[in-house]
Amino acid sequence: MDARLALPETLIGKPEVVKSVIFVSGYWDGFLSGVVEVDGNRYWADCVQEEFFPDDLGEEAGDRVRRFAVYDLTPEQWACLDENIELFERFVGTNCSKTKPRMLHPQGMWKNYYDSDTAKKMKGMLPELAKNPIVGWFEG
Repeated sequence: MDARLALPETLIGKPEVVKSVIFVSGYWDGFLSGVVEVDGNRYWADCVQEEFFPDDLGEEAGDRVRRFAVYDLTPEQWACLDENIELFERFVGTNCSKTKPRMLHPQGMWKNYYDSDTAKKMKGMLPELAKNPIVGWFEG
């Protein structure tokens, strides 16, 4: 744990976990959200804290610390998420999967995913996932 950064109140008392990323949903200069595996179980992870620590020259190119909450989802949320991942991989590719060979479909197929009701439902559901119980956290 990086001692330069105080643990957010929502994570205090929760265990630090060891995870494997299974599917990346959000990415900006590194993992932001997605499906992770902890002790053989799948969970949703979302970045809840990010801080930059300047390098010796005062530039933000120094260290970046991100902390993630690990959420337990409901069966209904998993069903929606699994359907979303399957559709994404069918029409966009497996580029966000960490368990399958990387493959990207032709860009002309992508709209079949992005225009789908499944993708729209998932986008609307994302804020709700953070209302689930937090089972742990990690730094990444």
